[in-house]
Amino acid sequence: MRVGLAVLGGLALVATAHAEDVETKLRRSVLASVRANSGAAFRAQVAAQPLRLYHVWFDSPACTKEFGGKVSVPTGRVPALVACLARLELTDGADGTFVHAPGVAIAPLIYRGRLAGLSGVTVAAGVPTIHDDALAKHLATGTLAVEADAATRAAGKPASVWLEACVDARGTISAISTKRSTAPTFAKAVATAASTWTFKPFERGGKPIRVCLQRRYAFPAD
Repeated sequence: MRVGLAVLGGLALVATAHAEDVETKLRRSVLASVRANSGAAFRAQVAAQPLRLYHVWFDSPACTKEFGGKVSVPTGRVPALVACLARLELTDGADGTFVHAPGVAIAPLIYRGRLAGLSGVTVAAGVPTIHDDALAKHLATGTLAVEADAATRAAGKPASVWLEACVDARGTISAISTKRSTAPTFAKAVATAASTWTFKPFERGGKPIRVCLQRRYAFPAD
């Protein structure tokens, strides 16, 4: 029985690795088609259903108007979408996302070996929401880690909160808010810590820009 379980476990690992290889290959193919600004190559990776976009940030008002928010992209508009994505100079993120300066992440949504959609995060309309890696690299004062407050620890229950905020072109944080909190005192502790942060200005095309951020905090830490 142990031998049988070992074999099954090995097969499961192989299947998982194979699935990861397929997704990695697809992701890289999608990225290559965007870099080449090839609508035909991009379309070949897309599932039969209309491609779905969820809050992908674009640096062009025209692209934002057509492809921002939650939209379905018909086949005929795929070349226009690819042209908008090509402007962002995407790179392959270590966590399986597509990343572009100053650190905005776009997650490919893969279904049955095909691209079904692209998902981003939007805190403020028209403002890029940055990836955590870029956030950490630009942090000048304060610490991104936030310990749970005494009341939350004493309660002995899991707690979580989402932090949203923006950073202006000078690196000053503003518009701090907490969402979906399960512990009010923990949310307050997170917001208080965020108010101490300052950043080296984020840039795009050599010019400082305003960005936003979204982070989840949990107790116990994930």
